[in-house]
Amino acid sequence: MAESGWASSRQFGNRTARFERQTEGQHHDHLICIGCGKIVEFENPRIEELQAHIARQKGFQIFEHKLELYGNCPSCLFKEKRMAGKTGKSGEHD
Repeated sequence: MAESGWASSRQFGNRTARFERQTEGQHHDHLICIGCGKIVEFENPRIEELQAHIARQKGFQIFEHKLELYGNCPSCLFKEKRMAGKTGKSGEHD
């Protein structure tokens, strides 16, 4: 798939490679849940503009980039809070 140009191979964190369909001119970034492995794609023009602005300021020419944000999805956060309630831990710092 990758050799034909139809898809690109991506590896998120320590997980196995996944393939994403290549679409000319479309760029998106990723939110990756470290709990369940869920990957959410998103687009944000302000983030793209900010990256381009920073590159210009630094005299840098960008050819490609990726933005991956790692955290917990709403389902995993809910499970974590529910488990903390069962053990009597509030999850807050003292």
